[in-house]
Amino acid sequence: MIIQSTQSMSFSGASAESENVVLKTSDLFTGLRMTVTATAGHVLDQINSIEIDVPDYGTQSARIKLAGNEVYLLPLICQMGNSGQADATASTGTSAITGQDVNSGYSHFDLPINKLALDKDVRVTINATAGVGETLTIDFGFLDTPFRSVYFRTYDVASSTGIHQNWFPSDGTLQGIIFGTTAGVGACTSGSVFTARADNIREISLDGLRNQTFNKVQLLAPGLDEIVSGGDQMSFGGVGMYGMLRNFTSGDGPRYVSIDRSVATGLLVIGVMSDA
Repeated sequence: MIIQSTQSMSFSGASAESENVVLKTSDLFTGLRMTVTATAGHVLDQINSIEIDVPDYGTQSARIKLAGNEVYLLPLICQMGNSGQADATASTGTSAITGQDVNSGYSHFDLPINKLALDKDVRVTINATAGVGETLTIDFGFLDTPFRSVYFRTYDVASSTGIHQNWFPSDGTLQGIIFGTTAGVGACTSGSVFTARADNIREISLDGLRNQTFNKVQLLAPGLDEIVSGGDQMSFGGVGMYGMLRNFTSGDGPRYVSIDRSVATGLLVIGVMSDA
């Protein structure tokens, strides 16, 4: 079932604008559908930042908070938030690898919300730049299909060599990690958001433990296909993306992943979190 919201957003012109909506409904819901219509270009190239705040969750109320290059992680977040592979495949009209809309100028994003109570309303804040003489329209609907009970913490790591330690917050439980190599993400019209498979990662280590350290990082390349693709074989495996997801090792307190880069490369990192 889907219920249309009375709220929508509209952006126009070449200047960045911020819009905020408070989404109200008389029913509990599990997911939020955003449909985005642009008069030109791919929609993620026009969104500068997005934050979805669900006050039900207290200090973890910012379930999704993306800015700059992190915005290109939105379709992958949709896929991770859906309950199964078939739903993940259909959860967005934008490629999680290239950032391009299947139908240019229109897409949808089905996001996990999992409302707990009716006395608090979901807040969505988006900053966007439609372009000269162009418009961008965003509409909302409420879904009651199953979604994973997760939220996300994302990181845009500058291009460099050497070891990068990426720490995750300890106020939730880390359920998995996704990381992809980039070449300085730009407009998705220029090609893939993530770089093609290359030998630019020497080692990936979770919490520095020996049995969670991989110097054959290609072992982690199928991680996303195992969980979310449900479609073409190795759709994620063909680019520089890695996943620690299936049989993820649980642990307490602050957790980190170390990524040893042999050549200068940027990283986009997602921590898949659940409430403690």
